[in-house]
Amino acid sequence: MTLFILAQVMARRGFTHKQSKSDPNLARIWEIIDGRSVPVLQVNLVDGSFLEMKHYPLLDTRTKIKLADAQAEYHRRFKARRKKS
Repeated sequence: MTLFILAQVMARRGFTHKQSKSDPNLARIWEIIDGRSVPVLQVNLVDGSFLEMKHYPLLDTRTKIKLADAQAEYHRRFKARRKKS
């Protein structure tokens, strides 16, 4: 269910994501930097935490603001889901 929430939040803002094949509890958010698609954030789907990856500092300010907004919405919806269960 949390992957579904992540998909909705990121798709609304134009970010791509992919669930890890080796660990299904993790997902990565990808962005195009210098013509290459690189992972910029890693999301723990169990506790809802975000980890900045090595390409994150290369993002422009506008993209970082969009990602911060997406993180805030994901946290709101993640917490609301946990309260229901």
